[in-house]
Amino acid sequence: MKCPEILKAVIVSFRNYWEDVLISYKKASARKNRLNYLVDKLGEVKDWPEICNDIDAVKEISDLQAFYSEQANQM
Repeated sequence: MKCPEILKAVIVSFRNYWEDVLISYKKASARKNRLNYLVDKLGEVKDWPEICNDIDAVKEISDLQAFYSEQANQM
């Protein structure tokens, strides 16, 4: 199943929003904690019935999850 365009737009908005928020954090520990929180929450989102049956949506969310995880691991 193809990831709906609306979901792609939501993912882009989500990433843009959190990018701005994360940049505003002064403490590296707070930024790392938030990144780990986002990784965990995105893992939960992938289990939602509306999402888990859409392979493309799961991939999009997994890619975003990996992006945040990589950032957290670099800190």
